[in-house]
Amino acid sequence: MVNHFSSGETLDLIVRTASANGLVLLGPELPVMLTNPRQLETLPDDAQPSELDPVLLENGADLEGLIAGEGEAYRRCRQRLESVSGT
Repeated sequence: MVNHFSSGETLDLIVRTASANGLVLLGPELPVMLTNPRQLETLPDDAQPSELDPVLLENGADLEGLIAGEGEAYRRCRQRLESVSGT
């Protein structure tokens, strides 16, 4: 678990690594962050750590925006997932 880091390249590396390994990212008070839209099909019902619907990450800027609580980042990532998954 990482609790201190700088944004930018570090967050890009986290997203790229998660994506390359088929991982879903979870964080307190954050939506479930998918790195592939197909992951939505395999999420257990109790995988929601927050009341926010899952989102699809594309890069570290998305992750940074979600951590910062930016509504626009959430909407952008949620729309991305909806557009590719039809949900």
